[in-house]
Amino acid sequence: MYLKNITFSVLKEVSNDFEVWLKPEIEIIKIWAEEVSMFKLLTQVDPESINYSIQFSFKSKEQLDIFMQLNLDQFLAKTQSKFEGKILHFVTLLEKF
Repeated sequence: MYLKNITFSVLKEVSNDFEVWLKPEIEIIKIWAEEVSMFKLLTQVDPESINYSIQFSFKSKEQLDIFMQLNLDQFLAKTQSKFEGKILHFVTLLEKF
């Protein structure tokens, strides 16, 4: 099992817009994943922003690779374009052991 995690740090001034925008965007790409979970982080890192975590689960490396090739870069580029200068992200890959 593989888990692709995207953590976003979003300025509070656009956080509501981000949440509204994000849900239909995830609906479009979640068909490629086994499961998708979205969280708002309760740990405050920066008082000016809110952090979110989106986790995509995959049963196989092949399924993950297809998701990466077809969806991830496009989704991240679209997110950066929509919220330019008001959002940061980092991506991590985890493997269940």
